[in-house]
Amino acid sequence: PTFPYLVPTIYWYQVSTVNIMDKPTRRRGSRSVKLRIGRRKRKAENSTSGCVGSRAIVIACCNVMLWGVALWATSSGSDSYGQVALDSVLKSELGTRNLRSESPVTTAVASNPSSPSHHQTTIASTAASSVIQQQQEPKEQPQASEPAVTEPTKANKPGSQLEDISPISCTQRLANRKMDSTDPNQQLEQSAFKHITVTDPSMYISLHTARFDEMRWAYIYNKGNYYETGITEQFHSILRNTPQPGLVIDVGMNIGWFAIYSRAMGHKVVGFDPNPIMHTRLCESLALNGWLEDNTVKSFAYGLGAEPAVLPFTTGKNPGKASFFEDRMAKKYRKNKLEVPVVRLDDVADQQGWITDTSTPIYLWKLDVEGYEYYVLEGSQKLLQSRRVQNIILENSNTDIQQVAKMYNAIYRAGYEIKMLSNWVGVTFRSEMVAPLNKILAQAASAESLLDKPEIVMFTEIGCNIWWVLREDQK
Repeated sequence: PTFPYLVPTIYWYQVSTVNIMDKPTRRRGSRSVKLRIGRRKRKAENSTSGCVGSRAIVIACCNVMLWGVALWATSSGSDSYGQVALDSVLKSELGTRNLRSESPVTTAVASNPSSPSHHQTTIASTAASSVIQQQQEPKEQPQASEPAVTEPTKANKPGSQLEDISPISCTQRLANRKMDSTDPNQQLEQSAFKHITVTDPSMYISLHTARFDEMRWAYIYNKGNYYETGITEQFHSILRNTPQPGLVIDVGMNIGWFAIYSRAMGHKVVGFDPNPIMHTRLCESLALNGWLEDNTVKSFAYGLGAEPAVLPFTTGKNPGKASFFEDRMAKKYRKNKLEVPVVRLDDVADQQGWITDTSTPIYLWKLDVEGYEYYVLEGSQKLLQSRRVQNIILENSNTDIQQVAKMYNAIYRAGYEIKMLSNWVGVTFRSEMVAPLNKILAQAASAESLLDKPEIVMFTEIGCNIWWVLREDQK
């Protein structure tokens, strides 16, 4: 109870002590009252060197005390105590980060996408106390007893009934956000921050706390763009100037960067991610952009695979690297697991009418599932062979040559060819290999004939993104 009084007292002592040491006189009205410092008045009046060391010691001690009690207050979960202790310190050390509460002026600029300042404006939705809270350790997920599996099992099929495959309700998820113990933002009054991106077009995006998601925070918060800048540019080139609004399928959507970006360009989006907290961030972003109620973005809290199943999903340290394969991350990060439902994309496509509704073009299908691409495609053959999808952006991180050969042979036989190879952030590389790869795929009699091709084996040794396009003769 005495803590709120302790911090101002420490600050008063620090400031007043420094002032006394710097100014040996104090004015009271029109009179000067000499203040003695230590035993000798002349040491303060005639020499500043004598007090430099003492001032440094006093300031250092006060700062240590301030940080100590502030960290204690933060770790104990007290919002107000942490704010009182660190508010002044954050103003000086984080001032360049533009950490401020929304004001009517900045809100007006941010809410108007046509404003000239819209692209350059970054708005923090909470004050310094939210920044303090975001440093808290996220609570551990319950540890699953089953080991990671290499392919889905047919036991316990959630999704075997088509009516069971339904998108999440953003209204309900946002209303229950405080009760989700797996959400790193659970203790915050609002989402950690909302930001306007520097993309074209710009958009609001909601983030996890910096402690929980360092990668996305570092890029979006500091630079206003996603770390996969090349993939963002590929989305822009595909979706920006289309003849009519269409559909984008985002498999492995994470916080929903590409889903929100696609919606900002005027398209409908369907996103998939087995981690529930990703849907909370997506829903927050939809609310920030005013798209929560227009039914243009649907998200499904399911994993996708070859067959309906319930599988252990290892979240690890980096939420962008969560996978059904726990051996893809260090052992110390394998303890965080979720039991998640898995369905087939073909079942969702049938339910949503994507294959039969030819009036809505499917411009893009993004597939980024940390090594599980083979099983997702196994459960998507009907959609793939329908040739309804015009572009596929596939992250390749599979090291199994058998699976890689089968995947690429199936995609090519379905009517697609490679347009671009890019590295993990989407920067074009090895462009000289695109034509030879397409030639090899065209000449392959079967997937088995690709197993000894060095150009195909290469994909098991490097991680990259592959942009596939529907061939002209297949449209």
